Amino acid sequence: MKKKYNINNKSYIFNGDNLELYLVDSNCSNSDDNVAACEEMIIDNKTINKIVLNVSNMCNLNCKYCYANGGNYNREDALMTKNTMKIIINSIKLRYDTIKTVYFFGGEPLLNFKLIKYAVEELENYYKTKIDFRTVTNATLLDEEKIDFLDKHNFKLYVSLDGPKQIHEYLRGKNTFDKILNNISIIKKYPLKDRTEVLCTYTKRHEELFGYDKIVDFFEKLGLRYSITDVITNDKELEITTFDQTERDIKYIDTSIERIFNLSKNTGISEYLSAVLNALVFHKKQNVFCKELHNNYSNVFDYSGEEYNCIRLVGKFDKNNKKIDEYNFKSNHKVCQNCTFKNLCTMCVADKLLGNEKFPFDDEKCNIKVVYDYALEKVIEIFDGSEEKMAVFLNNYYNNYLK
Repeated sequence: MKKKYNINNKSYIFNGDNLELYLVDSNCSNSDDNVAACEEMIIDNKTINKIVLNVSNMCNLNCKYCYANGGNYNREDALMTKNTMKIIINSIKLRYDTIKTVYFFGGEPLLNFKLIKYAVEELENYYKTKIDFRTVTNATLLDEEKIDFLDKHNFKLYVSLDGPKQIHEYLRGKNTFDKILNNISIIKKYPLKDRTEVLCTYTKRHEELFGYDKIVDFFEKLGLRYSITDVITNDKELEITTFDQTERDIKYIDTSIERIFNLSKNTGISEYLSAVLNALVFHKKQNVFCKELHNNYSNVFDYSGEEYNCIRLVGKFDKNNKKIDEYNFKSNHKVCQNCTFKNLCTMCVADKLLGNEKFPFDDEKCNIKVVYDYALEKVIEIFDGSEEKMAVFLNNYYNNYLK
């Protein structure tokens, strides 16, 4: 499928089949010859892009909106044992010659910090190529020793903080805010500060107590990179329902473009804009909505050693569950077949499988097609205005906002 965009008396054509964009008057006669080079990325079976190690099936907090039921995913509270980690690492060594990223996850992963240290040292001793280690934490258990270790091993650190004390402690528990702020002050003494991002889950209570702009001001003053994400919950006290989603998504594209140009510390970027940019630059067709659920892109090891496709599906959908592919493959959805954006469209399939969200389409109409359309048109406008400006835009995006 092809679509024409008229910008400043010039016509651009976007080819949804091979994800190429070109001027009508340019020499594009050979564009279809590039289709073979644009086929979906084939992942080397000996390389794994992401491994997630759920080292703690428990948490020291009980956040109101937690999708993991207080960190245990509706199962027993338990920590991964050293013996289980040994078995997992031996399995990883046999399967993969290269690991790109390793996440330590929970629950609260720092409840099992000694095991994290063991795993990092084992993996670093075996693999000669650098591994991108990451962890997500509520930061209440951080201290100088842990921060020093994370810094020395070049971790990327994601800290959960939901804004000013009033809203944070309403959502995540009393006597947590000051601990986190103190630990952030320690992080700022280390190079780790440049690899730390603060994560805020935005709820209806944020809207009522502060509003979005005041929450942004709070994080700007904190001085670290941050992102603000709308909560996904069935709790009516927290769920944000007072907006037109399509209008909000379109406005978010404009906001994201401003952030990229201005090198904002707010790393929250429209998923639709990101999908368009990645398609135009890499020309990688994606026949599934979520690449992490397909083709051995990632592997999640639960605290017990069981394997899953996604941390969101732990305890509910194992790797061989046929419903995953049924939901994930675009070929199984009639409305996708003739869509211009079929080969670049992405979305969280886990939320659909878990019943937290519906697909944004039925057999007749897709609600997000107009959003992709808008995102592509805005990118074309940037390019049409100045190739130099487009180069700055792409450079800023790929160096600072691509996750």
